[in-house]
Amino acid sequence: WIIQNNSDMAEQYQLRDGNLIAEGLANAVAPELVSRDYGALEGRLLQTVSDPNVRAALVIDTQGQVLGNVHGSSRDAPAHPVFDLQKIPPPHAEHMQEEVHPDFLSIWHVVNVGVDIGWVRVDIATNYYAQNMEKIKREVWGLALAVTVAGFFLLGAAIFRSHTLLRQRETEVETHQHLLEDKAYYDALTHLPNRALLSDRLTQSIARNARNQCVLAICFVDLD
Repeated sequence: WIIQNNSDMAEQYQLRDGNLIAEGLANAVAPELVSRDYGALEGRLLQTVSDPNVRAALVIDTQGQVLGNVHGSSRDAPAHPVFDLQKIPPPHAEHMQEEVHPDFLSIWHVVNVGVDIGWVRVDIATNYYAQNMEKIKREVWGLALAVTVAGFFLLGAAIFRSHTLLRQRETEVETHQHLLEDKAYYDALTHLPNRALLSDRLTQSIARNARNQCVLAICFVDLD
């Protein structure tokens, strides 16, 4: 029960993590795609793959032409761009698409500035969750063997220990989730709120004012 429950929880957080990163990247690269600033676009991708759980980040236009492709660091090489002129068919989904692979998860997210101008794809490594699950499995089976040998006296200790491990795992996943949300909604350099957080807060304000039948005013002030 512990293994199954923890596996389901890990999968849910894994999908949510990938969706947050893909959404944040799609919002971040929109200005670069509009201005065709591919140097800044590559910098955005390198910033995304700085997360150890991100294996690669890719940007294509609506025709499937690769505009930027960066692989994360590994034991063999640091994070680096990959220059590949081969076209990649865009997803058939309208907004977001998930692809599950044996050792990683691919999340597609559309880049939209009023109209669709491209897609981003983020590959999330699943070994972070797999390693923790293997650790829990070994400890749970070890506890089961101890219960068999020692009897009912150790059964209570095993249940307590399993509950502690589950709580510890939940704490680790929640901490990791908070870090990803911070990366998705705040700029990594200045730690100021980004467009994704603005869009979220604006959507909430519009909904709240609609319920209360109030008028919402927005003031835009430039740097001057």
